[in-house]
Amino acid sequence: MVFAHEFGHLLGGLHSRHMQKKGLGNPQYDFARGYISKDGSWGTLMANGETGTTIPAWSATDRQWKGETTGVPAGQPDAADCASLFRLSVHQVSRYRSHTAPVIPGNRSGDTG
Repeated sequence: MVFAHEFGHLLGGLHSRHMQKKGLGNPQYDFARGYISKDGSWGTLMANGETGTTIPAWSATDRQWKGETTGVPAGQPDAADCASLFRLSVHQVSRYRSHTAPVIPGNRSGDTG
């Protein structure tokens, strides 16, 4: 689950409001937060380590865990909905490409010609 948590950061996700009071980055996406259950017994991936149980899911307003919604819609107090931002940002991240230097003929390591 550590990989999923760190990948969530790459997509723009933040920790829960309990752990990270101020958002980092664009305040327009401050809703992309980890969610902690009402009784504090579990939290989503971006609330990792703040509760006894981390569930294998990002905060989302359209998903439930043990009968409780795993997020709070954007625009509401304590908004937590990483899934909505990830649906947008995954397309941008998928466009990243690495660049390699071109191989120049006759200039390779070990080339004697």
